[in-house]
Amino acid sequence: MSKTRTNLDKKVEEALASIRNASSVVSELESTLTERTSKLEALRSEIERASSIAAVEEEKAAPILREVETRLSKGRTREWIVAFVINIAAGVLVFLAGAYFGPRLLQGVGPTSTSRSTVTQSAPPSSTQGPPTKSRELGQKPDAQAAPAAGRQ
Repeated sequence: MSKTRTNLDKKVEEALASIRNASSVVSELESTLTERTSKLEALRSEIERASSIAAVEEEKAAPILREVETRLSKGRTREWIVAFVINIAAGVLVFLAGAYFGPRLLQGVGPTSTSRSTVTQSAPPSSTQGPPTKSRELGQKPDAQAAPAAGRQ
């Protein structure tokens, strides 16, 4: 019996140690839970305070935002018109500068300078002038008598 009694005492001591251990774990969990609950309450109160401040600020800011939006929308049309006029004026200036300075810049460059002189000097005779004559090739005016003679032939 003493052996069973010792065995039973050991089991009771082990059970008691387990209960004490479980009790300490439960106490730690309870303290952690209490701490977290208090932090959660603090956060909730902070959120409520921030929400009320945001609601008040939103009420104050709404008219200001509407006014800013109204002014910006009025300015958009005017800005668009001004930008359009500026761009048209810039385009006209660039076109005129190109028309004025283009021939002057290209005057001594490439085939454009020789083709102009060739075209003006070696223009083909028109059909109303008749066959080419030596005086026409030299750029002289034909004689008054030579023209009727050419017409008679």
